[in-house]
Order: sequence, then structure tokens, then C-alpha cells
Amino acid sequence: MTVSLNISNDAELRAHIKDQIVGQIRSIAREDVMNILREEIAKKTPTINPDTVLVEEVKKRVTEVLAPARYSMPSEITKMAREILEVELRKLLQNGGLTLK
Repeated sequence: MTVSLNISNDAELRAHIKDQIVGQIRSIAREDVMNILREEIAKKTPTINPDTVLVEEVKKRVTEVLAPARYSMPSEITKMAREILEVELRKLLQNGGLTLK
């Protein structure tokens, strides 16, 4: 089998490879951070599921960021923003091994 590769502009390939590496590092770091948080939560609150604590804390922080008094956004914009954040939060938590209930 012979494979030939003709790259006229290797800067584009380098940028693509760099983006792939950064994505992998972020994924690994996210998993490590989530595991560290789970371990610490489990140590401090052994009777409570660490995933439940993480989900509730993230929900609180998202709500704080979108608090109408802070940004004075019209309710429709706030509602749309919360829906978008919820979708993104679900993706993030699922990638980290968490799920929302």
C-alpha cells in the first residue's frame, strides 16, 4: 500500500493538529478535575452522592450568572439563554461522566 500526501500549505495542517491536541488535553484535564472534585466531595460528605453535589452547584452558578437583576435582560432572552446553557451543560456533564436528572 502506498500513501502519498501533498501539502501545499502545512500551516493549516499544523493548526488542525494543534487544535486536536488542545482538545485532547482539555478532555483529559476535565476528567481529572471532575475526579478530584468527586473525591473531595466524597471525603467531606460521605453520605451524599458527589455527582448530585456537582450538578446542584453548577446549576446554582449558572442561575447566578443569568440572574435578571444582574444583567437586566428581558425574560425571553433570559429564557433562551438558560435553555442554551442547559443543553451545553448537559453535554459537558455527560462528557465528564455526569448526567442531569
